Amino acid sequence: MKIRTAALLAFAGLAVSAAQAQNITIPGPINVTAAIATQDLNGAGIPAGTYTKMTLSMDWLAGAGNPYSSEAVWALLNQATFAGATQYANPGIAFGAYGDGDPRTGMQWAVALNPTYSGGDPLFLGTQQTFAGSDAFWSNISITLTTGAIAPPAFTMSQTVSFPGLAAPYNDYTVSGDLAANTVTWMKITIPSGGVTVPNGRFVDINLENTAIAPDGDSFIVMYGPDGAIIASDDDDGSVFLSALSFGGASTPRAAVGSGVVSDGRDGVLPAGDCYLAIAGLGDDFTSPLTRFYRGFNVLSGSPDATANPGDLKVNIQTGTVPAPTGCTGQGETEPNDSKALANLFTMNNGDAICGNSTGTGTTGGGAATFDYYLVQGVTPAAGQILQNRILYSSSTPTNTVTLRGLNQTGTGPGIIGTTDTTLQTFSATTSPARFVQWFTLGNDADANARRMYVRVAGVAGSAGDYRLEYQSTPVTPVESGVSLAAGAVTVSTAGSSTTDTDFWVYDQNLNPIADFASDDEDSGLTLQGTATKTLSAGTYYIAISNWNLANNQATPLANNSYFTAPVTDFPGTIINSSTTANSDLTLLLSVDGGTPSPVVVTKAGAFDVQFVKFTVTGGATAGCNPADIACDDGTPLSAAPGCTNSTTGPNEGDYNAFFAADGFFFQAGQGAAAIGGTC
Repeated sequence: MKIRTAALLAFAGLAVSAAQAQNITIPGPINVTAAIATQDLNGAGIPAGTYTKMTLSMDWLAGAGNPYSSEAVWALLNQATFAGATQYANPGIAFGAYGDGDPRTGMQWAVALNPTYSGGDPLFLGTQQTFAGSDAFWSNISITLTTGAIAPPAFTMSQTVSFPGLAAPYNDYTVSGDLAANTVTWMKITIPSGGVTVPNGRFVDINLENTAIAPDGDSFIVMYGPDGAIIASDDDDGSVFLSALSFGGASTPRAAVGSGVVSDGRDGVLPAGDCYLAIAGLGDDFTSPLTRFYRGFNVLSGSPDATANPGDLKVNIQTGTVPAPTGCTGQGETEPNDSKALANLFTMNNGDAICGNSTGTGTTGGGAATFDYYLVQGVTPAAGQILQNRILYSSSTPTNTVTLRGLNQTGTGPGIIGTTDTTLQTFSATTSPARFVQWFTLGNDADANARRMYVRVAGVAGSAGDYRLEYQSTPVTPVESGVSLAAGAVTVSTAGSSTTDTDFWVYDQNLNPIADFASDDEDSGLTLQGTATKTLSAGTYYIAISNWNLANNQATPLANNSYFTAPVTDFPGTIINSSTTANSDLTLLLSVDGGTPSPVVVTKAGAFDVQFVKFTVTGGATAGCNPADIACDDGTPLSAAPGCTNSTTGPNEGDYNAFFAADGFFFQAGQGAAAIGGTC
């Protein structure tokens, strides 16, 4: 499956025009990989001046590793290393790039520089193909730097809005216009002094209800600020495929229009002055990129189909004033907490909350302009219980980003768990409920950090309100498969039963992961489904399954896998899914000793969900069910090595050797009633 990584390359054939040093060409072809690299653009040779805009165009040809042209990205930097660099531009996907590996000619970007670049200063170009293990050839690269003010776009629609007082009826505006094929229509929206913020209670909600766009009513809108910065964009928050945006006051959500989503200020705030709404018939879709939007009112649009996406526009705007939000109630953060090492530890029960404030993404020094890290210890599951853990985010200025953190994984098989802090899951405004993160806890691992999860909050400049993270836990009922297999070589597979990119791991009767009994993509590397086989004795087992990526704290096994770089959780007793995709078919097949498989129909219903499928194995002896059986056959206590080789005939030398271990007999005896189920 495709994932993006942070990475840069080395150029060849750099040429700078002697007459106009702001025109830079790189004939190429150059080989661009998933490893970020930079090339010196000879900033010292660029004439003095304040450069405000740039364009870049190039041709693209796929190399190895299944690259897409939509994965070709670059950044304009002030130094030779990406980490810590000033980024003058980092515009994302090119106009003319697609989600496939076909050759592309004349891919383009046009963007305003922020901050501006002063001629003569160091200047570097960083490039990357973002899919790990892939590379491509870039050629005929042409860069143009220009000076001058950022001019507002030519608009054909406009509206000056006002705001009624608190408790007064809302104002409604409807402005009609036309959308020509292969173009963007601009609308100027003038915001009065004071702007639209959460503290002042003002809101602006925009939708395109009753707009008709050929051929299927699909729109895309982008709101630009007076300075040309992109404030927010939307594809389908309105009815069906129409777009909608909501800014400002969140204390009193406004009802959804048609089949769209509730208006709750989800898109941030608006400054005073002239803002500009760009309306396109088909927008920033990496598989059909008919329109691309960049900073500085730069929009590139067009299609081989000359009749594509004309429409009759109806822009509906509602404004009003709602009560200012009340303060956050909950446990407060303690600065500095800008890294895992400095994370605030919170033990939380249902309904408990954390309150904090973050207005940036700094990683040192503490304060509001840095990340906020929390190490959350939720409700402890009872023996044999699985808990769903959620953090629900809310804020008077909902501009933060909440993620669950883990560790990176490298290697070509088996996976090697690293030490790099890595994103496992990112909340979304489009899930139900909106803006939550979720993980699952289970098992009886005795590690001091078992079942803990790192949560990170990132902020943006100008976000004045506190945020609130409310904890919830809910018991999970496993899916009863109804399948009972004889003891032997048990196979779990989704190959041939599902088209979803599946990911699963099998757990023992104590809900601890069985070593190496997992599959992401089959080891052939030809499918996105998985198959794994392991000899099981009598007992009850659970399959944790979801779409990619499903992560616990285990490295990806060499057997039954072909993808070894997905991130993992930090601690045992945790499982997480990274995908917001819902209604995914996870139907799996269970068999033993190569016999006829039994299908089990399983569906992932919601964002970040993991299903736990229960099945039984009968016949033969039952492993680990003698009270004195406390260790694997090699002497490792069972709690430290679930799924290990363990005699089914009762205690043996391994149990004797582990008797005095730190997590052996005396540890288990000291747990009292909590030790029930710890060995059998």
